[in-house]
Amino acid sequence: MIVGACKFTLELSAVFNLKEKRSVVSSIKQKIMNTFKVFVSEVEALEDLNTAVLGFALAGNDANFIRDLIDKITNYIEEHEGIKITYDKVEVLQF
Repeated sequence: MIVGACKFTLELSAVFNLKEKRSVVSSIKQKIMNTFKVFVSEVEALEDLNTAVLGFALAGNDANFIRDLIDKITNYIEEHEGIKITYDKVEVLQF
């Protein structure tokens, strides 16, 4: 079994209060889940207005497939206006 674990730190440029942040983060999480069929969770910086940290994990039997899907999710996030990935940590492990 191959496991891919990812953690993305996002800079949110057009957010002025926690309600807006939650709306933006909820929207991007839902779009990722709908498009790629993976569960995404906000894992850190819950009260920081301009930062969101998202995490998700994938399991499969092909490391290249896992890496490709992670790359697609990364590109998908980067395409959204007002959201910039400032840090990412990706690990693909054989379990």
